[in-house]
Amino acid sequence: MYCSSCGEGIKQGVIFCTRCGTRANGVTDHAVGKLSESSFNTLVGGMMGIPIAGLGIMIGLIAVMKETGFSKGLMIVFTALSFLLLVAAEAVFIWLLLHNRARTVQEGGDQAQLKKVETKELGEAKVWELAQPMTSVTENTTRAFEPIPRESKI
Repeated sequence: MYCSSCGEGIKQGVIFCTRCGTRANGVTDHAVGKLSESSFNTLVGGMMGIPIAGLGIMIGLIAVMKETGFSKGLMIVFTALSFLLLVAAEAVFIWLLLHNRARTVQEGGDQAQLKKVETKELGEAKVWELAQPMTSVTENTTRAFEPIPRESKI
């Protein structure tokens, strides 16, 4: 890909030209907010890890509550609230995943537009010819070095 302003080669995914600073063709604000692959992997890891860790913590706390003598009603309320908290966290993760997926599908059209965009290609290099050299730089500036008489200050 080339910069539309100066013709400099631009790497894929770069938003601004490194030579002139112009925004690259076809790059929209949506691409700036796009979820990167590492963020996507973190999101999927959170979707898998939080429920597993949350259920483990819930089971451990229920066992501790049972040993210390909490009533069954209090344990059920604690379990229900913890479970609702886990479901809410999963809902947020699923919403983020679907929101990112919808944005990616919308950008599929941007990719088609990106292929249609024409860039200013550089033409052939101009050949600059030097003018004929002058005979001498000092030709008209030379003068005889004659002694300059000085008046004495005495």
